[in-house]
Amino acid sequence: MNNKINFCLENEIDDEFSTGLYSGGVSRYINIHMNFEILIVERGEALCSIDGREYRIKEGEAVFIFPLQLHSFRTIGDASLRRVSFCENIILTLAIAIKQKKAEDPVFSPKKEFLTYFLSEMNEMFGADEVSFKRIMPLSKKINVKGLLYAIGGSFLSQAKLVPFTNSKNSVIDVIHYISKNYTADITLRDAASSLGYNHQYLSRELNKTLGVNFSTILYQYRINHAYALLKDTTLPINQIAFESGFKSIRNFNHVCAEMFGKTPREVRIDSDVE
Repeated sequence: MNNKINFCLENEIDDEFSTGLYSGGVSRYINIHMNFEILIVERGEALCSIDGREYRIKEGEAVFIFPLQLHSFRTIGDASLRRVSFCENIILTLAIAIKQKKAEDPVFSPKKEFLTYFLSEMNEMFGADEVSFKRIMPLSKKINVKGLLYAIGGSFLSQAKLVPFTNSKNSVIDVIHYISKNYTADITLRDAASSLGYNHQYLSRELNKTLGVNFSTILYQYRINHAYALLKDTTLPINQIAFESGFKSIRNFNHVCAEMFGKTPREVRIDSDVE
């Protein structure tokens, strides 16, 4: 993998949900992030590439993209496609059920009646422009979105054959998956290299060349992302959140939080989420 990839991990902390409508031969560059993503073809056909494999999605079909899968898409002609991206906290029960797995075939066909309702609700709530939210407000809208995503996720699960995720033979993707499984533990680049069967110096070069970041940056992004969700969605003590997220000291947690948000953990917690 020689070309730099758009790696969106740091932005997912603020964007728990985003959506947009694409039409008229639009292409979306290859990217990777830690959110789930669903693409639904409203009209015509589209091409979607996932981890180097191309899928042709027809009208009424959808594709379910897992976190940390390299993907891109392109609409064909005057086709129209709805993209929905969301963090695991919105569909936590579903996310736990499919964690560390992947679909043999990510393309599925939701029931026509539900698909029509899903798309009309998305259009009514969010329109055609690309929008993103760190917290969907008001709460009634968030609950509606969660219900829609659980329903379409259930439709995917009823049709998909899930298999365990194994090493991708792509060093960068493999090390990110390693971090995603072990970020709460005391891990280093050498640990990842040893576990995955790579030379640690080679891994360091590949991360910087491909993503423009080092191992520690990705590790801390995972930890602060987890901590952010706990600060916002629970009443756990801040000390407990720090250690459950993998930080080895409160001082370290405060420092990373200040770098990411310009605020202390307590200030992050009390900030208004209203958009």
